[in-house]
Amino acid sequence: MSRSAGVRGAGRRQGRALLGAGLTALLVLSGAAAGSATTGRVVVTDGVVEVQAEVRVGDVAAANQTDAVVDLTFTSDAGSVAASPGIVRVRGPQGEAQTLRTGTVDGSRQRVRPWFTSGDPAGTYTVDVLDLELDVTAADGTVRHLVMQQDAAATFVVRPESQLTVDVAPQVVPKGQKVYVHGDLAVAGPERMGSWARYVPAAGATVKLYLDPSGSAPRVYRGSATVDEDGHFGRELTADVSGTWSAEYAGTTSRALAREAAPMTVRTPASPVRSAIATTTVKGETLRARVIVPRSVTVGLTPKTLVADIAFLFPHQSGNATYLAVCHRTPSTCAGNDVFGDAQIWDDNTARELLYIDASYPAGTYRVGLYSGGFRTYQENESARVTFKESRTVTTFQVKHATRTGAKASRSRVAKGAGVVLSGRFSEARAKYGVAGYYGAKGAKLRVYFDPAGPAGPDYRKSVTTGAGGVYRVTVRPTKAGTWIVKYPGSSTRASSKDSVRVTVR
Repeated sequence: MSRSAGVRGAGRRQGRALLGAGLTALLVLSGAAAGSATTGRVVVTDGVVEVQAEVRVGDVAAANQTDAVVDLTFTSDAGSVAASPGIVRVRGPQGEAQTLRTGTVDGSRQRVRPWFTSGDPAGTYTVDVLDLELDVTAADGTVRHLVMQQDAAATFVVRPESQLTVDVAPQVVPKGQKVYVHGDLAVAGPERMGSWARYVPAAGATVKLYLDPSGSAPRVYRGSATVDEDGHFGRELTADVSGTWSAEYAGTTSRALAREAAPMTVRTPASPVRSAIATTTVKGETLRARVIVPRSVTVGLTPKTLVADIAFLFPHQSGNATYLAVCHRTPSTCAGNDVFGDAQIWDDNTARELLYIDASYPAGTYRVGLYSGGFRTYQENESARVTFKESRTVTTFQVKHATRTGAKASRSRVAKGAGVVLSGRFSEARAKYGVAGYYGAKGAKLRVYFDPAGPAGPDYRKSVTTGAGGVYRVTVRPTKAGTWIVKYPGSSTRASSKDSVRVTVR
């Protein structure tokens, strides 16, 4: 590599001092760790003035035309320093060099930008200051002229860029279940696609996986994964807290380090869900997707939103259609209105479908299937249609209709042992002739409890079955004051409900 930018001879001034010509110089290098900025400090004195030069440059992850920024900053206890543009050379590990003229950032700072591509040799590069003129102006106006020349004023490392992606599927998961933490790692290679670097899989590289919990808890190492020949890595890990998963590749002497992160949410126990795996086979390989839905949803007159998460547990590059097929009860296939529509693709690995359900939908068990297509798998160079058969039940969820139970007493104050009639109406949210409402339900079995004042709690006394229009009547004989409760305990198609009334005994 040999590159130059505006190089010409620098004029000499009388009275100047040359570094290395009877002067004292001290060179200190710091910050040489991989991925950090390296700072070289050169201190020059001629016995009259002293100039401190700081040469700062960061390591480079090279891909296309990637700049390294070399900053040269000058200070002096003897007065202000004005730096003129000068000549800097950057030497590579195989003898290649770039010679460049610096540009002025401000009066005391110069900057130069050598550039690199992934085709340049990886290794340590050295910054030489060949010729850079300085004017030091003292408080009394006296000007001292210096020319600074210093080999190996600073060093930095150039390595091909590592391109790391990471994702977690699903992004919403029940506590204690598995998530698939996966991604890709590729390195910019020496070959070009026009003016762009061609990335190649970092096969055999190790990627470390961390979980950073939400809140103040520290990041925790959870395991590692090895990159396969296609550049993909992945590992199933347990999700116990919400947080952010991150992947980290430490790099090597010939590959730059890389870090990436992806968020994940763990559902709380207050929202129990069902999680099941859908499988299919493409060209002899079994592919999996996890479907997560709530166990049940209770609907009234206001539509409820049921969230279904879909996590693709197989490595693939893209997908253009994902459909959640939801069938009521027994149909062996989903068609027409049974299909709720295509799920919103969050990214290449996770989709979400929002199902809007109200009391016009029949109560009972709903079957969930999945079908999708157009994915490009990592195992195949060409697009392979991935089809999950919707006729196959992946999981189920329950739809329950909300209910209302009313209760009133014929008398609120009675003599001990006297009869009191509890009556009311039991109704269910459902559609009737296309109109949603609460309609009386005949044949529902209600339970009657008595809750006396104090810590004893409710005591079951009897049951009653609703008649036409959901109406019921039942006689009780209180012996002490307390609250009478009429409760519908719920079923697989109806949610529970209750009402109460207080009766005083004189």
